[in-house]
Amino acid sequence: MADEGALSDIDALMMAHPIGGDVASHDNGYAGLRSAKIYYYGSGGSGVARCGNPNYVNPLDAQTLLYQAVAFRRHYTPSDVALVGCIPDGGERANIIPVETHSIYTIRSQNRKNLATTAEMLRTMADGAALLTGTKVKFELSGRYEPTLPVYSLGDVFLETAKLLGMLISHGRGGLNFASTDFGNFAQLRPGVHVHFPTGGKASPHTEGFTESTNAEVAYENMYIASVAMASTALKYLRDSSFRSLVAEQFKAAKEA
Repeated sequence: MADEGALSDIDALMMAHPIGGDVASHDNGYAGLRSAKIYYYGSGGSGVARCGNPNYVNPLDAQTLLYQAVAFRRHYTPSDVALVGCIPDGGERANIIPVETHSIYTIRSQNRKNLATTAEMLRTMADGAALLTGTKVKFELSGRYEPTLPVYSLGDVFLETAKLLGMLISHGRGGLNFASTDFGNFAQLRPGVHVHFPTGGKASPHTEGFTESTNAEVAYENMYIASVAMASTALKYLRDSSFRSLVAEQFKAAKEA
C-alpha cells in the first residue's frame, strides 16, 4: 500500500491497539522484523549404513550446527536484537539421512541498522555451517516490517483526552519492545503513533483469555473512549498549526535518530 502511494494525501497517522489491564499507554516503539528461511541440501540414505558409505552428507547436521551457532552468538548480539529460530523440517525417519532440511529464523529490533547487520551475520553463519558439513545452502530473507517512529506529541493528546473521559493513563515512553507491526512501514513515511487502550482484563494480547476480555462491556467502553480520543487528536492536528509544526519536528528528529 505504501509503495503504491496510499499515503500520498495523508499528513499524519494514528492507530489504537487493545491491551490487557486498566491503563492506556503510549507507543513505546515497535520493532522491525526480518524472517529468514534456510535450506540445506545433502545426499540422503540409510543412517545405519553410513559406515558403508562415508560420502553421505547430512543436511540436518548443518541445521543443528547453525542452531547452536545462533545460540552461542546471541551472547554477543546487541541487547535490542531478538534472534530466534526453529527447525520445522529436519527429516522424516530416525534411520534415514534426509536429502533436504529447512529452518526459520526471525530477527527483531527497533534499530534498522541492527536488523540489517544481524541478517548478514545470520547469512554468514549459515554459509559456515554449509562449509563445515559439505552441504549446499539456500538463504531466503523476507519480512519487511519496519520499526515504528513514535511521535509522542500525538500520543500525548490521545492520552490526555482519554484521561478526561475517565480512563487511567500512563505517560511512560520508550523501553525495549520486540513486538512488530506493519504500521511501522507507514510510520517511516509519515508522522504517526501506535497507542494502546485497555480491555480491563488481565490476559495478554493474542491469547484465548484476551479474546474473552475484549468482549467484555468495559472493553467496549474503553474502545469508544479510544475512538473519541483519536478523533480529538486529529481535530487538534487539523486546527492547530503550531501543533502540526511540533509533530513535524518530532518526526524529523525520530528519523534522524
